[in-house]
Amino acid sequence: MPRRPTGGKPGRPFTYAPGDRRPITYSLRIPWDLSEQLKRYSSRHRQSVTQVLLDGFRRLMEQEDQRA
Repeated sequence: MPRRPTGGKPGRPFTYAPGDRRPITYSLRIPWDLSEQLKRYSSRHRQSVTQVLLDGFRRLMEQEDQRA
């Protein structure tokens, strides 16, 4: 039996303390084969895809700082 929509959003909304900087959402398109590779990597290392991407971005920024 299919579930009936309740009209509400699923899950609990994110709550932030006043004055906290909220995270920014980016949307990007990546090739299908890279996406599959990313999913396999994150699964093997028991991390979310978001965490793998954030780690990669941070590593790139650190390399840039060392070159300057």
